[in-house]
Amino acid sequence: MERFRQDLRFTLRLLLKDRAFTVTTLLTLALCIGANAVIFAIVNSVLLRPLPVPDAERLMLVYNSYPKAGVERASTGVPDYYDRLRETDVFEELALYQERGVTIGSEGNAERITGLAGRPSLFRMLHAQPVTGRIFNEEEGEPGADRKVILSFTLSQRLFGGQQAAIGKDLRLNGRPYQVVGVMPRHFLFINADVDLWIPLSFTAEQRSDDARHSNSWTMVGRLKPGASAAQAQQQIDA
Repeated sequence: MERFRQDLRFTLRLLLKDRAFTVTTLLTLALCIGANAVIFAIVNSVLLRPLPVPDAERLMLVYNSYPKAGVERASTGVPDYYDRLRETDVFEELALYQERGVTIGSEGNAERITGLAGRPSLFRMLHAQPVTGRIFNEEEGEPGADRKVILSFTLSQRLFGGQQAAIGKDLRLNGRPYQVVGVMPRHFLFINADVDLWIPLSFTAEQRSDDARHSNSWTMVGRLKPGASAAQAQQQIDA
């Protein structure tokens, strides 16, 4: 113990003697601790902490792989989505989604927010229900019927003063009119907490065709049926 006290006094004398070095060291240490805390928060929220949805362990990310091109994990194309809907039976639901920047409002009072476009199956896959209104139906996943929008709780409060007041209202997104059909609960979260609205994804016949086979700009996620495994899903997808 006496040796430790002597070493501590010697270290303190050195630090006091060169105060510039001491300040620099302490600032560097503080920055490193802060940076690592931020990194851990991101990893914890994205990788370690499960998604706040029922039976999150049954959710499975489905991606394309091109090993001959050196790409082990790639995004998914629209034709791949329809192939997997048709050729697999281990998923309770399959969905495609894509985050997008969305301009809301009209010229003069427009603002840019984060939105997410997803197949109508996305909310069913998450077992997510709005606090007011409804989720998208299958018909709204077709071109011409897709001008519907679901708002976050916060955005409904900010734009319309409350979730009840938002239902049925029109909202301009990227210059086009959409109708509000639902508002999600205050603490609803899927992947990105900054997402403030959701719109249904619809695809034309051309987008579904083989000509779009390698236009991989979507993320696919599925919910396994009870008792099904990721290994079974992989086997069916590879077949």
